Amino acid sequence: MIKNVLFDLDGTLLNMNEKVFVKEYFSVLGKKVATLGYDKDIFIENVWKGMSAMVANDGKRLNEEVFWATLSKAYGESVLKDKAALDSFYENEFDSVKEYANVSDVSRNVVKELKSQGYKLVIASNPVFPLVAQKKRLIWAGVDPDDFTYITAYENSSFSKPNVMYYKEIMSKLDISPNESIMVGNDVNEDMVAKESGLNVYLVTDCLLNKSNKDISEYNKGTLDGVLNYIATLNKR
Repeated sequence: MIKNVLFDLDGTLLNMNEKVFVKEYFSVLGKKVATLGYDKDIFIENVWKGMSAMVANDGKRLNEEVFWATLSKAYGESVLKDKAALDSFYENEFDSVKEYANVSDVSRNVVKELKSQGYKLVIASNPVFPLVAQKKRLIWAGVDPDDFTYITAYENSSFSKPNVMYYKEIMSKLDISPNESIMVGNDVNEDMVAKESGLNVYLVTDCLLNKSNKDISEYNKGTLDGVLNYIATLNKR
């Protein structure tokens, strides 16, 4: 019996062209850090290094600590004084890139329906962003962040996708069973690895990402709105 539904965000609840979005996001971020006195290109390079460090995190520290340790290595401890300014960026300037996400009613309807049926909902978006950024993108998708019991972010996660420990950490923190849970996502490499943790999986094909050209025949898949019927089918077994 499925009781818990974990959702990826970018490309799943929030329909987007990832390459275009990332390009515009870093363009806006570069302008922000330039006002703080940084060389924008070098700063963006260091942000990428910080993200890579979070992806490689072994669970000994929170992703937030790993990220800022990477920036501190590049700039010294003085960079920490600008953390609040970057949080402000996600509250404000970040909104300027929402136009590169294609919002539809599907995400809102799917979340609303599952919520009304009593499912515990979780956002399992790669936790390389602060919580404020995760919530912003949910709002862009037309979804209420308060509908989710838990939202992974760099402040509360010690692993990242595609590490299977990322999914195990979520289940441990929420005390949920893998056989009563399902991961819904569009990225074959990052989301379908959840199957290795015992989770049921559903591959969303609307914005399918399969960078390694893996065989996807083993995965149950379909459009985002199709997940409602799929979960209902699982619960009839």
